[in-house]
Order: sequence, then structure tokens, then C-alpha cells
Amino acid sequence: MMRDKSKQWARIDRLLGANKTHIKTTASWAKGATLATLVAASMSVPALAMGNLATANDSSNASNSASNRSSNSAGNGTNNSASDDIKNDSNDQSVGDFYHQNGAHEIRASWDGAFSLTDDESTLASLKAGGTFKITEKGKGPTRKIKFSNKNGQLHSRFSIDRQKRQMNAQDKQWLADVLLRFLRSSGEFAEQRVTRIISTGGVSAVLDEMAFVSSSALYDYTKALLGKKTPDAKQTRKLLTLLEKISSDHTMRQTYGLVIAQARLSKPVVEDILSGAKEIQSDYEMRMLLETLLKQRQLDDALFADLLDLSESIQSDYEMRMLLSAALKQKGLSHTSLIRLMAVAEDEISSDFELRELISEFAQHHKDSGPAIGAAIDALSAISSDFEQRMAVSSIAQNANLDTRHWLKLIDSIDDISSDTEATEALLLILKVIPQDKKLLEAVTYAVEEGISSSRQQARLEKALM
Repeated sequence: MMRDKSKQWARIDRLLGANKTHIKTTASWAKGATLATLVAASMSVPALAMGNLATANDSSNASNSASNRSSNSAGNGTNNSASDDIKNDSNDQSVGDFYHQNGAHEIRASWDGAFSLTDDESTLASLKAGGTFKITEKGKGPTRKIKFSNKNGQLHSRFSIDRQKRQMNAQDKQWLADVLLRFLRSSGEFAEQRVTRIISTGGVSAVLDEMAFVSSSALYDYTKALLGKKTPDAKQTRKLLTLLEKISSDHTMRQTYGLVIAQARLSKPVVEDILSGAKEIQSDYEMRMLLETLLKQRQLDDALFADLLDLSESIQSDYEMRMLLSAALKQKGLSHTSLIRLMAVAEDEISSDFELRELISEFAQHHKDSGPAIGAAIDALSAISSDFEQRMAVSSIAQNANLDTRHWLKLIDSIDDISSDTEATEALLLILKVIPQDKKLLEAVTYAVEEGISSSRQQARLEKALM
């Protein structure tokens, strides 16, 4: 299946983003990912796509954080795309840098030493001895900067406007409270502490209200903190999923939805919302991983399973499609309707003979007693153009599936599509070893030999086996 190159470059643009937010929280962190890595990830090269291009704010986030994130302007909740690069090679959160840009507006923060904020988050409450924390905001108006330091156990601050030192008045103190709030909402710093405090005063609903102002780069951290403390009801979960729609990084969306799938109550409307939101994911790898996670956590009825298969058709990679459908085959209690639909999708969407043969073989092993559905697997054989792969698929069905007479006849008839006498003969010889000793079936094999095998040598082998 030819891949749409324009879609690949669109994915790269989506990863790179336009506006930037950078967060670095480590004493020694790795260099940024190269464009080549982004290209590979967007094209679903498994070995590269599985590696995180960035890691989150603590060790438990390390494998889950976004490689590139698009964020909203945290102060007012308006939609302005941005992206984050987060590097964290240790558990040390005492050293960090933060940068957010939205047009001409910039916020920069850096800290060297653990710090905490006051309960109202309006200023620093403490800072490690010898440490510093500074934050700067500049844009169309004056440039404001404040630097905190701990000297001899005392917290000191130095405030300036356009590099001119001055004492803070009430307006300046309000500026500090506002810029710290934007920092918190954009960076995800103190997300767990903030969620704990908000839950204690306003419950889950209050956290969701606050998350409406949190940038997409921090939504993973807030979702993790929330679900780690409370299980939202169905209505709250659906509101959470609506908030997560502003995430524009495929990786972050998959990881954050994964938290919801693992820890929330998955009612049918919630699953429908997850599948609807997942339509925004362009990466084949991330789409496959998300849908696999859902399949492992939730038994899907025919309607939801059909919705999942419809969504899977956006996957262009034959490998990723086969991996997803293989996971789907392992769902317990699949109806014949769902199995037939799955094989129809495989036949239509997988162009690789190898991948389709692998899936048909897995189908025969996992659903050997599937009755009518096995007919769909036999029908899919016609989509395989390689004689070798078709023979291997026929052999797998013959060896593993429990076929009735009608399906045996259908399988024998499918061998007519194999143009190689050698491959066709090998398929028929295997069938003769496992086929029931039924007159009608033996006649069908004899007919296949007479009409389909032109090599006298191969005919002799089969006639001997028929004796």
C-alpha cells in the first residue's frame, strides 16, 4: 500500500509545532531529538516510534511524557498552539528551565534548588539553601523579572522592570501571582500538589474546571494526578476527554487517553468518546498502541468493535494494521459478525502478502471453531498474490481450523488461485494428510489435481497420495 507523502509531512509539521514551550528539569540532560527522528516516528518505524523523544517531570512520567506537545496559552485558556520538549534523565526536580512563547509574548523560568510556593501560589514559600529561582516575562509591554535566592537561610528577592530594580508594589505582586499561575498551568510543575489541594476544596469538578486553563503540554500530568486520587463518574470522565481533545501531540494523546482507559470507568459513551477523540491521531504506531490498550481493558460489543475497526482503517502501515487486528483477534467473546468484519478489513486494508498471511494464520489458531467466520478467512486468501504466502495460509487453515465439508470444499477450491504447480501441490499434499476421509472431499482434490496441476511430476506425487 503506497503511503500518502503529504500526510507524512503533515505529521512532521504537527510534531514540530509553531510556538514553543521548553521545559528541562535535570542537572545533565540529553540533546534534543533530530528532525530525522521525528520523520521516522511520524512514519511509524516501530524501533524509533516506540522511543520517547522526550521524558516527563518525574521518574514515573519518564516513559509516558510527550515528545512534542502543543499547548494553549495558559493564562486565559485560549487556543494557541505550542510545543514542549521535556528532558529528564534523573529523579532530581531541583534543577530546571522553562520557556514558553506565544507570538511576541515570552515567559522564562529557571531554578537551581528545590522550591515551594505559598498555599495561594502567589509567591515562593521556600527555597533550598544556596538555591535560586527566577522568572521573566516580556512582550509588547515592559519586561519584568524577579529573582529569588536563599542566603544564610533567608529568602530574598530582587525585582526589576526593564532592568531597573524597584520595590514591589501591589500591582507588581499581582503580576508575580499571575505569571506564576501561567508557569504552573503551562509547565505541569506541582501538578500533583495542585490537584490534591483542589480536590480537597472542590472535588473532581473543580480540578476539571482548572484543567480547562491548563496547556496541552501539562494535561498528561494533571490527568495522571487526578486519576491517581479519584475515579471520576461517567459525566466527569466525558468532560475530561473533551478537555484532552486540545492535545495535538499524537504521543501525548495516546499516553493520556491510556491513563483514562486504565483508571476510569469505561461506559459505552466513554468508549465512544475515546474512539472519536482518537480520530485526531495521525501516527500509525500511536493509533495502534491506543486501540490495543482499549482492547485489553474493555470488552467491546459488535457496535463498538465496528467503530474500532472503522477507525483502524486510517492506519496505512500494513505492519501496524496487522498488529492491531492480531490484538483484536484475542478479544474474548467476539461474535461471528465481528470476526467476519475484521477479516473483511484485513482483506481490504493489508496489501502485504506476508502480513495478511500472518493474520490469517493467527485467525485459524485463535478461532478454529468460528464456524461461519472461517469462511471470511478463506475468502481473504484471494487477496494474497504470492504463491508461497498463499500456500502457507492455506496450510495454516487446514492444520488448525475445524472445517465442515462446505469450508473444506471452499479451501480446496482456493488453491486454483496458486499458479505455481509446486506450491499448489504442497498445499494439496498437506490437505490430504488432514482432510476427513469423505468421498466428496477426495473428489474435489482429484478435480483440483486434474484441472490445476500441469506438471506431470507433481501430478504423480499427488496421485500417489490419493491412492
